[in-house]
Amino acid sequence: MARPVHAASGTNWEGCGVAPDVATPADRARDVAYRRSLEALLAADPDRPAAAEQRTALAALG
Repeated sequence: MARPVHAASGTNWEGCGVAPDVATPADRARDVAYRRSLEALLAADPDRPAAAEQRTALAALG
């Protein structure tokens, strides 16, 4: 049976989780992730076809 093993520690991360890149309360995690993804898309290509929709979604997040 295969199991994931961290190459450096030789252990498995099951049950201990993974530390998030951005610390945020659980009830805000979706909004924070959504905002950051929209911001990244717009930064990469502000003239993309969906840019207006992405700006509207960002504005709605407040």
